Amino acid sequence: MHCKRLVAVGAFLASTASAQTLLETLQQQPDLSLFTTLVSALGNVTDLINRLTPEDLRTVLVPNNEAITSFMAKNNITSPAEIPSERLQPFLNYHVLTKNISKEDFEQPGGAIVETQLKAKEFALLKDEGGQVVFGHSKAAEDTEVAKADAAVEVKSGLGESVKIVKSNIQYDGGQLHVVDGLLTLPINCSRTISHLGAEKLVQYIRRVDLLDALDGTPGATCFAPSDSAIQAALPVLEGMTDAEIIDAIHFHILLDPYYTSDLRDGQTVETALKGRNVTVNIRDGKYFFNGVMASSTNDIVRNGVAYVLDGIMPYEFNGTVEAPTSTSTSTSTIPNATGAAGGRTNATVSTSAPSATDVQNGSTIIGVRSSVLFAGLVAVVMLL
Repeated sequence: MHCKRLVAVGAFLASTASAQTLLETLQQQPDLSLFTTLVSALGNVTDLINRLTPEDLRTVLVPNNEAITSFMAKNNITSPAEIPSERLQPFLNYHVLTKNISKEDFEQPGGAIVETQLKAKEFALLKDEGGQVVFGHSKAAEDTEVAKADAAVEVKSGLGESVKIVKSNIQYDGGQLHVVDGLLTLPINCSRTISHLGAEKLVQYIRRVDLLDALDGTPGATCFAPSDSAIQAALPVLEGMTDAEIIDAIHFHILLDPYYTSDLRDGQTVETALKGRNVTVNIRDGKYFFNGVMASSTNDIVRNGVAYVLDGIMPYEFNGTVEAPTSTSTSTSTIPNATGAAGGRTNATVSTSAPSATDVQNGSTIIGVRSSVLFAGLVAVVMLL
């Protein structure tokens, strides 16, 4: 792998000496003519692109003609000229990465998070006023059943949406570009994102304790969102919880920094927003577990950080035992009793997949749910092009 990276870097350095400007490079790609039209038609955007000097070595994700045509059809746009520049600017900024990133960089285990030029507050509420990010990864690096030769590199943006790199490492004098088969989706706030991804019931509990605005406005955070099926299975317990218990459970499902899978290691512990409580990360066959609960969706980019949708509700106590993901796998955790007292604790079996109605009737999931619930949020408003 190291040798491969050296060869790729060497090829890049050799090519930059004779590379053309971005516009010249785009004009030589027939399948990028619509994107070229967008860039050429807007003087201010062209100036932005021209400022990407060779020293910057930045990367541009360029939607091909098919992607732009599909987008225009879905939005009743007949010509690229109809898109106002103020709406086009954030979209273009999000497609410009602030580092020179090759396709091979995205293929590394855990993927790669890359900052973009998108810094408008309605789309990026991050610490140190940083630019919004994208997450690039290869299925082959995450799933042992996917052959590397057959795995496309995907780039994830807002609302859990991904595009695929269909042509890569095309050099220009300011870096390189990758052709993608779709447009990146501008990130929106966390509560709307997780609702879209199947955790709407959780948002209802966040509203109940009046934390929605606070959570959606916290810069740079991670939120864990139990799915609707997990919340539904836990209703017998949740309906009896006090607001104070729910607030603690929400805090337990928040990390105060953005943690993407590229930041996580097997066995790592991360401090939560609930004082004195940590979450343990485990990785099995490319799947991510948090206190024994599997994430069904990871690296979901939101306005002020990142969200994970979980198949269950994280218990406060966890003994670190996680089995490879199967439909019936379970792990044993030590969970606080119904009163949450530090002393009396009960051993219970916590499912690593979404709890079933039968589990709740048996009481095994109820104990775990009582101890910890819900998710956490972030972010604030936005809208796609």
